[in-house]
Amino acid sequence: MKKRLTAVMLSLCMMLMLFPTTAFAVEKYDLYLGYTQITSENAGDVLGDGTISYDPDTCTLMLDNAKLPTGILTYGNDSKVLTINVIGNCEINKASGNGISLQGKSTAGPVYHRDRLRITGDGTLKISAMVGISAYDDVTVEDTNIEINTSNLAISVQNINGDQRKGNLNIINSTVTATTNGSSTNVFWIESGGIKIDNSTVIASAESSSNPALWAADFIEITDKSHVEATGGSSNTFYSDGDIVINDSTVEATDTSEDAFPTIYAYGDIIVENGSNVTAESKGMRGVFTDGNMTINDSTVTSSGTTDEGMVVVGTLNVNNSKLTASSKPNDIIPAIVTEHLSITASDVTAHGGIQLYGYYNSYTENISFSITPAGGKLAEFKVDGNNWDGSAAVHFKEGEESPYNTTINFGTDEMNWLGAYRYIHIGEHIHAGGTATCQDKAVCEDCGREYGDVDPDNHSFTNYVYNNDATCTANGTETAKCDRCDATHTREKSGTALGHQAVKTEVKAATCTKDGNIEYWYCETCGKYFSDEEFTQEISKEDTSVKAKGHGEPELKNEKGATCTVEGYTGDKVCKDCGEILEKGEVVPMLAHSYKDGTCTVCGIADPNYKPVSDSPETGDSSNVALWGGLMALALCGIFSLVFIQKKGKHARGREWL
Repeated sequence: MKKRLTAVMLSLCMMLMLFPTTAFAVEKYDLYLGYTQITSENAGDVLGDGTISYDPDTCTLMLDNAKLPTGILTYGNDSKVLTINVIGNCEINKASGNGISLQGKSTAGPVYHRDRLRITGDGTLKISAMVGISAYDDVTVEDTNIEINTSNLAISVQNINGDQRKGNLNIINSTVTATTNGSSTNVFWIESGGIKIDNSTVIASAESSSNPALWAADFIEITDKSHVEATGGSSNTFYSDGDIVINDSTVEATDTSEDAFPTIYAYGDIIVENGSNVTAESKGMRGVFTDGNMTINDSTVTSSGTTDEGMVVVGTLNVNNSKLTASSKPNDIIPAIVTEHLSITASDVTAHGGIQLYGYYNSYTENISFSITPAGGKLAEFKVDGNNWDGSAAVHFKEGEESPYNTTINFGTDEMNWLGAYRYIHIGEHIHAGGTATCQDKAVCEDCGREYGDVDPDNHSFTNYVYNNDATCTANGTETAKCDRCDATHTREKSGTALGHQAVKTEVKAATCTKDGNIEYWYCETCGKYFSDEEFTQEISKEDTSVKAKGHGEPELKNEKGATCTVEGYTGDKVCKDCGEILEKGEVVPMLAHSYKDGTCTVCGIADPNYKPVSDSPETGDSSNVALWGGLMALALCGIFSLVFIQKKGKHARGREWL
């Protein structure tokens, strides 16, 4: 029994000894915020204020409006990709040392693990430190915004001795503003890799530095509508041991010192293409210098050097469908463009300071070439000025075979060697101007003296005009001339030939009842026109001159006369009151019979030729008896007539009764 109890007690002791190393073990991660290491205990809220957390499964450090008084550091045996996700406005303020430092390293010796860094998020990260970001492998800034202010390097990707792998700086779809105030430092220093800026805006400034602002061992590549503004001090602004490629982007590179080296410098080739716009302005020597070749396709490049050449291309300079402007030190015999082989196709090239063709490092002038090819269907002009840097007196090159050219021109060695004597050279599309085309001849360009365009069928020369004798009272006549060069004719008005009206006045005549009258008017026999005023300003029609007859007015009866026993009568005439015209004739009324009494006409007193006076004899009695007897006889006749009528009536009545 005691043995069993002792065995149990020993087992419990062993379990208690093992418990802290198992159940209570804390996992430590290869990530530090200053001296604070992130562990499994604090990963959820590293600073205890809810602004920083860490996900060890994805190696993601979340910054949510975080304010860090110290830097972010990796320093261990792991090789990983650290992602920093930025939310809101975050800051790293570190007076000395690095803001973000990826230094994977074994504690047992100098064996480095190459940690990579990716910064993303829709917030903004501001870094103020001696070195902004330091790493030994790729640094990627993607879909975020970063502001860096340092006294040394802003972003550096260093090399590890003996390790041939390369680390690049990638800025993708982001905005990066980086400023370094050191006197011997870089904004971006990529010791064994390149710089790639894609669809991003980068503002880089190292104005007080004697080192290049952007330094890359392998390449600098700016693409996809990026916008880069870089300012250097007394060294290069862009420097690459390899190529510099600018595609579909805008680059503005300047320096601030008269001692400055070329603003854009490449040991390899420089390629500017696909609608890019590049400006390289040096306060010192040369805006652009490459030990290789330079190709400009469908882009615009401006390169200037204040104390020396504007552009040096040791190999071949190809300019295709682009615009290149280069300027050297003004008012000095220093070429604007120096290259060994120059090919210009469908482009505009201006060299304030001229062009020098020779082997840059050996000064050979034999192995040189120069050609100009105009755009299809266009002309290329080549103008030079031997005295004026601004080209104010430029003329076409060369005497005897002056531009413009409508095909490719390859120049000879002697001609190319002469280029260095000119202070200004311009090569570009020639557009004819000036001159006047006529009906037979094309216009002659006032600049190059060549005919161009088409004849102008409407541009004639008319000098000898002949009057056509066709003037009217109010309109000038015309004159016609035949073209001095062709059969065309031209007719124009001959001023001062209008005849003027020769009008005759017709006095006013009043209209009557039966005849038309007229107003006062003037008639011109020359033009056949009528006018109502003496100044001939109011033209009227012939009908307007007439006043229509008004017609007869109300008639009155005249010459009426009554008939008598001695004279015929007259019914009278109807006469117009206005004009007295007889409108209707009257009729004769026959004479009346005499009115006799006692043998004499009571009207005219003429004796009745048939009158017989009555005598006083008994046989005849007096007139009163005769009248009495006449009345009795009439009474008797009436009685007889009545009796006869009554008898006939009675017979008729009886006959009807019988029937």
